[in-house]
Amino acid sequence: MKRVLGVLILVVCALVPLYSAAESEGVPVPSEAPATTSPIEVELWGIGGGVGRALSTFVDAFNESQDEFTILYVDKGAYRDVLQAGIAAFRAGTHPVIMQVLAEGASDMLLSGALYPAHDLMADMNVAMDWDDYLDPIASFFATQDGRYLAFPFNHSTNVMFVNMSKLRAAGVNEVPATWEDVESALIAMVANGEERPFAYRPWGWNDLAQFSAVHGIPIATNGNGFRGLDTELVFNETVHVRHLEDLKRWIDEGLAELRDDYFATATDFSSGGPAIWLASSASHARLAEVARAEGGFEFVTAPIPVYDGYERHNSLAGGGGMFILQGHDDAEYLGAARFFDFLRQVDQQTTWSTVTGYVPVTQSAYDNMIGTGFYTGEMIVGREVAVESLLAREMDEYSRGFRLGSYLQIEAIWQEEVVHILSGEKSAQEAMDSAVRRGNELLDRYAVLHSGKELP
Repeated sequence: MKRVLGVLILVVCALVPLYSAAESEGVPVPSEAPATTSPIEVELWGIGGGVGRALSTFVDAFNESQDEFTILYVDKGAYRDVLQAGIAAFRAGTHPVIMQVLAEGASDMLLSGALYPAHDLMADMNVAMDWDDYLDPIASFFATQDGRYLAFPFNHSTNVMFVNMSKLRAAGVNEVPATWEDVESALIAMVANGEERPFAYRPWGWNDLAQFSAVHGIPIATNGNGFRGLDTELVFNETVHVRHLEDLKRWIDEGLAELRDDYFATATDFSSGGPAIWLASSASHARLAEVARAEGGFEFVTAPIPVYDGYERHNSLAGGGGMFILQGHDDAEYLGAARFFDFLRQVDQQTTWSTVTGYVPVTQSAYDNMIGTGFYTGEMIVGREVAVESLLAREMDEYSRGFRLGSYLQIEAIWQEEVVHILSGEKSAQEAMDSAVRRGNELLDRYAVLHSGKELP
């Protein structure tokens, strides 16, 4: 194991910095792989980019650790590309064993009829699992309401606020903003001190709608955000979410914020001393910290995303991708998949993954070990603990556990279109969100009809 871990760390650290249920029909089989003259191949379709490059090194490490199985990683592009390609391939009977799917797309996978549930896979393959070891907020998108896992949590982050405290202190602000009112006060002070548009804003449904609603403990939709049934309606036009969009529009108009459309360019600007406040994925920490501290230009701080005065902070959501297993393959391939997942969840692998990518550990044992070994005190690591602390801020409730909404990626695209209308001055925030809810509910209605008679797991 030490040899394998050493190889893994050397290979991964050579990468460029990253920015980062249908019931099973499987039949229980012995845990030993059948005799064969060559490794059994198990195909995995995943996302590309930095995450894909990192994943490929873990695939290589697993393949080198034993000679019974070979995981074949195939880069299928962005999350949406993986999902679309996987659906088409399943219909054609050419699908992989494993598919990496965005958490927000989990609902579409759960009612697809294509899944071999993760819980069943590990039981059928006689591979022991401590399912309770997974951190609850990370697992919520991938488990049934009674705790059975339908997929494996894998690459996860949450949204945090990155702050250039040197600029805030220069403007007389000595505390990291905790509320949106604090943020506005800090922005006004910095503009008065000569800063130009110190808040970097990029419309992003995952941040502005999903994460915002979770930490405020407010609904996106009825039925506990869709977990209790398909007869669900969107209601985010009735919450403080509308005020938030009004504030963002006003900040842009008043010169407090700048509209950005390029995530990676904004990351580069922030870490080079540009915008003073930016909300983004916690997985960006690895790259931001490296550049900011290498240039030695400012005090780099990571904080939870703000809440409005009068709202008690709830836990944030875990975004990213999970590993789904698809039906229609033979038991030997499934055994290889089960062994691979057992490999990925080990503490050593979790620590290496978090070190290189900036993603959070997905198990309590890995998180405890990383705290115990001083992982979060490393010079380039300080601040990453905020992501896990935000996820564990308090026990989840029906609005902070996430959502289970069909066609969510399309709903998010509609939300994005309507926000553009707000920022262009074509619609008020209320008008735009009323339209987004109406259009989104039409999708939910069609989804409910399509899956009539089915129940959400």
